[in-house]
Amino acid sequence: MIASLRGTVTAVTLKSVVVEVAGVGYRVFSHEGTLEKIPAVGQNAGVWTHLYVREDALDLYGFMDKDELAEAKRILPLMRSGQTPGGCSSKDQCEAYCGEPEHIDECIA
Repeated sequence: MIASLRGTVTAVTLKSVVVEVAGVGYRVFSHEGTLEKIPAVGQNAGVWTHLYVREDALDLYGFMDKDELAEAKRILPLMRSGQTPGGCSSKDQCEAYCGEPEHIDECIA
């Protein structure tokens, strides 16, 4: 398993960052909150990672700290299967959705 990466940021998109480590570029998917904290292209960055293994893909997810990683590990399987409340696709979206009074029953169930 790839537990963390530290290297040079070579690209940033709306959903991912590429971190080059020893000549290998790793695409690391994450949410907007984490990607906003990633240093600019050409700068060094470190991320905690979770490798999500599926039959047709190996997806690497990145987080700025261990607490965020632990929380994400709880909801990643739900996000992949579409079972999250309101169909949210990130921790931030789930928190916003579940923060609305009319969705409390769905989020607690």
